[in-house]
Amino acid sequence: VEYIYPDFETEAEWEAWEEPEITENEKLTYERLVQFQEEFSQKVSRVIAVTDTGIQGSCTTEDGTANVSLFGVMPGYFDSMKLDIISGRDVSGEDNRQTKPTAVVSDLFVKYAFGGKNPIGKHISIQSEDGTIQKLYVVGVYKYDDVRMGRGEENTPEKNIYTQVIVPYTYASMMKESMGNSNDMGINY
Repeated sequence: VEYIYPDFETEAEWEAWEEPEITENEKLTYERLVQFQEEFSQKVSRVIAVTDTGIQGSCTTEDGTANVSLFGVMPGYFDSMKLDIISGRDVSGEDNRQTKPTAVVSDLFVKYAFGGKNPIGKHISIQSEDGTIQKLYVVGVYKYDDVRMGRGEENTPEKNIYTQVIVPYTYASMMKESMGNSNDMGINY
């Protein structure tokens, strides 16, 4: 989905403008993305939808705390970003079809939230800055790459970096809709 923003003469015009609502027929659903992949498989190698939930927060376990941001993806995200799954598995098509609260976390997350212990099969609770709690089930661990994922501010101590917790695209979309925000998404192909 590409956003086209109008040009404004004044700051007041910009402030008064509201982004148009997307109708149900215009929403890009997981099912429509899968259909698109199938329909254009001869022309496009893959389509990966990525959505930022806007949720940033922390995960505290008995072993430590890690800062996180939640992103929703379709299967194939890690391949398209050239990120390695080092333990467990990727978000699956089944996770997306069933809107499962599964998560793939970074090795950096594991270092600070679990003291380096294996998190596969564990439940985690992510508390966002507004106090909302998301409960997720860890199915995989990826190798954090600050060049591809972003490190945040220069000189940010490693333990303060917000790493991405990756969840199914459909689960992230459901979270965003419950927060009243369902319009932003990126597509990689």
